[in-house]
Amino acid sequence: MASRQLDEFEQFAIEVILERRKGKRASLLRFVLWMLSGVFRRIVAFRLWLFRKRVLKSRSPGAWLFPSVTSPSGEPEKRR
Repeated sequence: MASRQLDEFEQFAIEVILERRKGKRASLLRFVLWMLSGVFRRIVAFRLWLFRKRVLKSRSPGAWLFPSVTSPSGEPEKRR
């Protein structure tokens, strides 16, 4: 039952985003999504500002990733 309601809400939200739905509920959801996108935009801008001011430092991955090398027979080659 909850799954059906969630599916219906998801379909409604998609139709609102694609501007296929009109009305008060659609306008309310559009406004809520607009507000959330503004909050997200400010969070991303603040994070970028922290990187530029070097409060946060970008990190590289802890280990290098190498593609596996296989021989023509299909067995992994040993690195020397």
